[in-house]
Amino acid sequence: MREECFTQTEDVVEHFRDDYNGEKYLQTYLCFERAIYGRALTQEEREEFWNGIIFYNYLQYSAGSGSRVPISTEYWDKSADPFKEVLETYMPDRIIAWGIGELYANLPDWGGKASIIEIDGTALDVWIYTIKDKEIPVMVVYHPSTPVGKNWSRWHPFYKKFLNLPQL
Repeated sequence: MREECFTQTEDVVEHFRDDYNGEKYLQTYLCFERAIYGRALTQEEREEFWNGIIFYNYLQYSAGSGSRVPISTEYWDKSADPFKEVLETYMPDRIIAWGIGELYANLPDWGGKASIIEIDGTALDVWIYTIKDKEIPVMVVYHPSTPVGKNWSRWHPFYKKFLNLPQL
């Protein structure tokens, strides 16, 4: 089942990157890239962006179909070690986690520390892991498929500040 999930995620992201034609189920990715850039991207920019990041599903098991499906504690627990392997292998500079609530509550703490990013009275949590003496901050955002998460222009200042981006 895990291998099917890997292939499915890879196929969906590649389809969005290479051939997005307004399909509703792909709007999550559209909202995310617009939240990063603060605007619509050209096809060339889209390809450059998605080819330049690691997209990873923390949960290593299918939760089933539909939204808001309860996820077993066993699945959360079994997903921690593969996540740590990814961090140790790729040593990312930053991580953006889609999922205020259940995901954030179930991320391993591994002795990390908490921080926040606040803009105009709204705050987003940031968790900082230390992996091989490198601090890797994780900003937890509303999933871009949720009504509040789809508002990419609202969230762009947070992404920009977290990623230390110049004006895009």
